[in-house]
Amino acid sequence: VVDIHGTPIFPGGEYYILPALRGPGGGGVRIGKTGDLKCPVTILQDRREVKNGLPVKFTIPDISTGIIFTGTPIEIEFFKKPNCAKSSKWLVFVDNVIKKACVGIGGTTNY
Repeated sequence: VVDIHGTPIFPGGEYYILPALRGPGGGGVRIGKTGDLKCPVTILQDRREVKNGLPVKFTIPDISTGIIFTGTPIEIEFFKKPNCAKSSKWLVFVDNVIKKACVGIGGTTNY
């Protein structure tokens, strides 16, 4: 897996997740509130294409170095998290208000 400059992505580096095609479709990823959540823990795409969003880092579970290849199991987390979240690591959850699966951060107690 490479960044937009063709450089391999390494675990622990700071990266922005952006759409493959920049334009009116939106910008980078950020966190926000959805449904009746009290803490902003849902991962959303910024509506403004000029926004890079929040930086993330990728890690390979139980491995601290190496190159990330397609198919490598990875964990994704933001460098910063809201005080109300236990973690900035990404996970999938179901928002009971909107009845949809969402990608968020934190832990099951935030939902």
